Amino acid sequence: MKLRELFPQFICCALWALPFSFHAQAQEHPFLSRFGLLEGDGQVIIDWTMIAGSTCDGIVIERSLDSILFEPVGRIFGLCGAIAEPVEYRYVDGDPPEFRKVYYRIELGGNGYSSIRSILLERLFSAEHLFVPSPVSGVGVLLLRVPPETVFSVEFWSASGMLQYRVEARGSRVEVPTDGWEPGTYLYKASTGGQRFVGRFVVL
Repeated sequence: MKLRELFPQFICCALWALPFSFHAQAQEHPFLSRFGLLEGDGQVIIDWTMIAGSTCDGIVIERSLDSILFEPVGRIFGLCGAIAEPVEYRYVDGDPPEFRKVYYRIELGGNGYSSIRSILLERLFSAEHLFVPSPVSGVGVLLLRVPPETVFSVEFWSASGMLQYRVEARGSRVEVPTDGWEPGTYLYKASTGGQRFVGRFVVL
């Protein structure tokens, strides 16, 4: 029985099954023909293929927030790869940080490291809506947990009840220019279909 059958989280998949995002330009490890990252709903999906004839004793999946200091987030134990055929793997990082750039690499059982790949995580999974950063000086971003093609409108009101800004957008995020706004607390009201999102943020 092959290792990938013993560990169902390492699901093999066809090359065309998912659109992969390749971010780093460094030369890839000679054992790998493919290494890709994809953002899911509150998770990062890591896919790679070991070429035929390449094997290693265990694999460690590592994550970093600065591309320098890495820590293990997953492991495959035992013999990996195969002599006669390429082997595809998938690991799901179910607890990545929210709304930031994250880096991954693969340690191939004492045979060195893959290239470093990065992915910018932009989907909300811990809240229905969020304004970042708060406090803000300059341009902020309002994030909504809605499908990518959603059309929504949003209004921004000052604490005194004055309409400061109104915009319509498509997607799950909109940039908000706050240059020239008076410092203080602001209220946003976003609506799409039957959904409504209300929150606050601070302008410096």
